[in-house]
Amino acid sequence: MNWHFTDLWYWFSVQPEALSARGQLCLKSLLIAGLVILIASIIYTNWKKRDRIWAKVAGKLAYWSGTLTFFAALLYWFDYEQATILSMRAWWLVWLVGAVVWLSVIIKYCLQEVPKQKSNLQQQTEINKYLPRRKK
Repeated sequence: MNWHFTDLWYWFSVQPEALSARGQLCLKSLLIAGLVILIASIIYTNWKKRDRIWAKVAGKLAYWSGTLTFFAALLYWFDYEQATILSMRAWWLVWLVGAVVWLSVIIKYCLQEVPKQKSNLQQQTEINKYLPRRKK
């Protein structure tokens, strides 16, 4: 198997060769996975019996998935049309780095902020049960 990932000409060629059948299959699978994540996140965000804190995380995932799926489809279209500079494979590297950085920010939010918000919510409910409520 001949991998050209270490060759700079492979990444920065102004007119790269078309994607192979395996590459197209991987990109189509990636687009479908992005759409599935987007739809699942939107469904969870709009679900009536949802946890408000996790719904915010689902909203962040929906934005992440929707944006990256759109740009992946756009890059795939540029490659399909063989646009001169816009079909360079370096754009896929930029896309991948952006996806990983954005996802790491979401994961950091899940690991650091969500537990804090859950404990604050639990403390607030403990305090609220002793406070008087309005009559309906």
